[in-house]
Amino acid sequence: MKKHVGLIGQLVFLHNIRVRILHRTMFRILSAALLACFVSFLGCEWMESSETSYANLDAAQKANAVGPGKWIPEFLPSSARNILEKHNLDTNEIWLSFHTESGDLGSILSACKEVTGESILLPRASPGHWWPKTLVRHSGGSKQLEKGFVYFQCQDRGSIATDLKRIEVFYWVTMR
Repeated sequence: MKKHVGLIGQLVFLHNIRVRILHRTMFRILSAALLACFVSFLGCEWMESSETSYANLDAAQKANAVGPGKWIPEFLPSSARNILEKHNLDTNEIWLSFHTESGDLGSILSACKEVTGESILLPRASPGHWWPKTLVRHSGGSKQLEKGFVYFQCQDRGSIATDLKRIEVFYWVTMR
């Protein structure tokens, strides 16, 4: 009888080892699959979007980032500085912010016409912490327009909100 108990004990022991190995293997496979899904989900946004900053308009021009077919429109004022630009290659959405001198908004006025905030189509998403929360579409289409902004619609499908207190300009081209 002792031989059978010893044999059964060994079989139980081997079975428990196999179960542990199977559990570890399944856990590793599941972890790897979840990690792959997470990376591919986040990676798509990172691969499709690019964010760049420029000290001023001259730096953006030297980087060949300004003009037709580029992400930064030509009508930026010559005094534009602290330029932040983000775009999405897949959707062709553009978000841009910069500071300028108060007397240097003429180039914007020549390319864009002033409109009411209610007629502006806001971006569907924020490009980052630097974008005002009030310049994003809210569910149900409601708008919480920022006081102190002047809004423009541009010839290139873009829209502008200008903070006249800080002389900060926010430009975007969004999906309809």
